[in-house]
Order: sequence, then structure tokens, then C-alpha cells
Amino acid sequence: MLYRSDFDAIMPEKIKEIKELFVKKEFSEIMSQIQNIVLNTFRLEGYHDKALFLKEFDDILDGISKHLNLEADNIDLKINNKITILIGSEFYNVGGHTRLSREFVNLTDNVFVIVTDIYNRCNEGVEYYRLFQNMFENVPVVLIPPGSILEKTKFLIMLLKNINPDRVILMNHHDDPIGVTAIAQSRIPKKIYYHHADHNPALGATISKFMHVDSTPYLASKCSKYCSSNYLPLMYDQKNFDVVKYNKDQNFNTICVGSSIKFNFKKSEENDYYPKVISEIGSLTNGLHYHIGALADSEMTILKEYYFDHGLDFERFKYLGAVNNIVEHILRVNNPLFIISFPTAGGMTLIEALSTGVPLIDIRLNTNTNSDSSISYHQSQSILPSTTFQYINKIDFLYVLQNIKDNYYNIVQENIQYFLSTHASAAVEGEARKILFDDAMCT
Repeated sequence: MLYRSDFDAIMPEKIKEIKELFVKKEFSEIMSQIQNIVLNTFRLEGYHDKALFLKEFDDILDGISKHLNLEADNIDLKINNKITILIGSEFYNVGGHTRLSREFVNLTDNVFVIVTDIYNRCNEGVEYYRLFQNMFENVPVVLIPPGSILEKTKFLIMLLKNINPDRVILMNHHDDPIGVTAIAQSRIPKKIYYHHADHNPALGATISKFMHVDSTPYLASKCSKYCSSNYLPLMYDQKNFDVVKYNKDQNFNTICVGSSIKFNFKKSEENDYYPKVISEIGSLTNGLHYHIGALADSEMTILKEYYFDHGLDFERFKYLGAVNNIVEHILRVNNPLFIISFPTAGGMTLIEALSTGVPLIDIRLNTNTNSDSSISYHQSQSILPSTTFQYINKIDFLYVLQNIKDNYYNIVQENIQYFLSTHASAAVEGEARKILFDDAMCT
């Protein structure tokens, strides 16, 4: 179940149609259809957290890549330049994918960042481009001009032919075929594909010509079913060495980080319904709950109504929205407990939280989380420290709270040591540089 592409099973006619278009070399139509299908399905219940791969589509994009790269081979290639290209669909002020991209850029001397702009947001004006320039200071950022997906892909192929880099890092979004198609059959010696297939199917994750890199041991083991995958621990360049504040005589305050897509706001009958869980925990801690991450007005309304209907004080819910520095906000909270986002756990946010030593709470209320199809559950479990506590029910959690209260600083120190040895940039940088620059590790 986990390793096959469900698209072939439920859309045989669509797959057949796209293969017929391939014979006719209708590449523009094919790429548009593939992007649209993935964009509109990868978060649906049938695929979200259940499937990683889109092999049928990968094979087609690989075939298109061969055609397009052969067409562009009239350029006289010389020895590859010692240049690294990082290709992303787009980047944000918040989010682990962007932060990891910046970590990779910081490890290289001669690097370009190329933004495919798959959603054509550059039409919003120059400020959209300035956003990327500010994110990657002192690094050239190229924004692919507006056009069809095929036009953007051809532009990228010719750009790469002229830059002639010796390595590329692909950080594409799940539905973005541009970078995948441009580099799959290129002559670039080292093509690193960093899996955005974290718990949803993504284009490019089965192409064997890429050097595949996964962010958790669990995902590396699963992706190795299709290709040899390298495990590179999530890394965070720690700038603030303060630790969380604790006073045994004060109440605990909880913190949760993530945009609304990581939480259950729709199925109120489920045990992991976000308003229910955080209000239950709040009733046990008697403290405040801080939410970091974008929530829609409709979701804030759901929270307010739930608190009101259950006689709870909504003033104890503190919405901070999207923030640039999660660590700073955790350190501002007294007696913090960090609730890992649920039912979909975060990656980089968890690592950043660990750097402060804050005790971690893992929500385990959905009986389906132990299913082999729950990818996000297994990947988060594979990187959690042994000091992580679980919230299973209110009665058991009272004992958990007492345990944390009695051992808070010991837990903090254990979490910090785990972070420093496993996820701090200083600990991971050597392996990252090996993946980036060791030519023996090319595909």
C-alpha cells in the first residue's frame, strides 16, 4: 500500500490519456494536466498521509526530460563549473522547507537560487521577488519568467546549460514538475532531490537518476524501496543558546506550532479535534495556550464557539499567527510545554523547539495512528527523543504533568543534549557537506 502510486489504480483512463499525449509529444498539455491532478489530490483523504509516490507521472516527466534536453544539446558543454544551483517552487517567511533551503545555501560558496514560480505569483509585482532576495542574502536569485509550465521548463533547461553547474539541489513542491523535468535527463553530474514527499505523494520521488535525501530514518527506509536514499537529519543553526524558563510554583503554559492544515478543525466527533484537545489540556494545566502558525478567520470562529459552548475562557487562547522566529517566542513563555502538531506532526518546528529544551507532548488519541498508512505518525516517532511525553487521556496526563513538574530541568537538559548531538548544524554539517560535495556519492 505505501509504496505504490494510487493514481494508476483509480485513474487508469487519465493515465492512458496522458500516455497517448506523450506519443503525440503534447508536452505542454501533459505537464499542465499532471500539475493540476497532483495539486488537487495530494491532500485528499485517499492520498494524504497514505501515499508517497507518483511513479507513473515520474516516468512520463523523465521521458519529456529526455526529449527536451536532447533538443537543447546544441550548446558546446565544457567542464562543469563549480557552482551549486538550488531550485525551489517558491519560498516563505515561515516553514521548514524554506529554512532547510537556507541551510543548504549557507553550506556552499558558489550558489544560485532559482525559483520556478509554478503558480505564477510574480504577477503580484516586484515585492514578490524582493521577498526571495531578502531570504537569500548575498546569493543571486533568479525568478523564472511567466509562461506555461513547458515554457518555464525550457527556460530552466537553457539557463542550466549556460551556467553549466556541477550540482543541483531540487526542493520542489509536491505538484511542481518544472525542476524535475528540467534536470532528470540533464548532464549535470550531481542531482540531489530533497524529498518533499514528507507525508504526501510528490513528483520526482521515484526518479533513479537523482541522489535522494530524506529527513527522517523512517522515510529513508521507505523511499529506499524505489531508490537508494540517504538520511540527512533535519538541522538547525542555533543562534540563541538560552533555555526555557521554569518556576515550579506556577502553572504550565502550552505552545503549538503549525498552520491549520496540520490540525483537525472539521471532524468534531474525532478524538483529535483541535479545539477539544487544547481545551482539555488547558483545563488540566490551568495555564495559557499559545498557537503559532496561520489560522483562517473561520478556524478562529470555530475555536471561539467551542470555548463559549463549553463555558471556557477564550482569553486563555493566545493566537500569535505566523512568526519568523519560533525559538524566540518559546523562550518568552514561562513554564512552557510544547505540543507537537497533530494529527500531522511538523519537522523543523520540532527541531527548533528541541533546541530550547522545552518538554515535548505527543498527542496520541487517534486509534488509526499505528496504521502502516499513517506516514506522518511514523516519521515523527523516528526522530522524537526518549523524553517525549504522550497525551492519551485526561486522567493519565495528570500523572504526566506531575512527572514533568518534578523533573523539568532534567528533561530540558536531556532534550538539549539530544538536539546538540543529533540536529544542531554543527553536528549535521559534516554529513550535509558529504552529500553535497562528495563526488563519490553521485547517482
